[in-house]
Amino acid sequence: VGGFIGYIRNNNNMVMTIFNCTNDGTITGNTWIGGVVGYLYGNTKMKMTISNCVNNGLITGDQTIGGFIGKFFNNTDTEVDISNCNNNGPISGRRSLGGFTGEIEMKTNMNMSLSNFTNTGKISGSIFVGGFVANIVSDANSKSLSFNIVNSANKGNVSAENGMACGMFCVSQDSGQDLNTTVLNSINKGSVNATTNAYGIANIITKARNVVSMGEVNASSDSFTFWNAS
Repeated sequence: VGGFIGYIRNNNNMVMTIFNCTNDGTITGNTWIGGVVGYLYGNTKMKMTISNCVNNGLITGDQTIGGFIGKFFNNTDTEVDISNCNNNGPISGRRSLGGFTGEIEMKTNMNMSLSNFTNTGKISGSIFVGGFVANIVSDANSKSLSFNIVNSANKGNVSAENGMACGMFCVSQDSGQDLNTTVLNSINKGSVNATTNAYGIANIITKARNVVSMGEVNASSDSFTFWNAS
């Protein structure tokens, strides 16, 4: 389910641009739910750009829910550029909930960047909850994967009742070593609350510069103002 598109699947050499769009409607479903697109699956050599877009609508469901994209899965040789966008809508569900996307499962040669992105929506769930991305996954055979955040801010409170929560993004502990994550000139102002692990920015990060973490970070075990490993 998506505010504009349900799913984009099995395309080759596709160029897609979404700009100057606003969703104000409430969006509900079960899984793979996004304020713009619900699900991107199996696309090859795809270039996707989303700019100057806003989600103001409430988004609810069970799992894999994002303010813009529900889930990226099994896409290869893909470039995704998100700029000057805001999620203001609250997001609630059970698992994998994020202000931008619920889950990114990266394959070979995938580059994704968020620039001038702001989340102000409250995000609440049970496990894997993030201000921008709830869960980034890459398998052991993945190569050349990057996720970049520049000049962005999370201002929404993030909470997970039974698991991990991150102010910006969470990375699966089983992800391959070729995943590179970068955060530059960005800030988290939202509180992060979890029962097991809470991180003001992310649990694992590759590179960071000019990063500020101001929100309260609370967990019954393992709470970190910035990150645990780098």
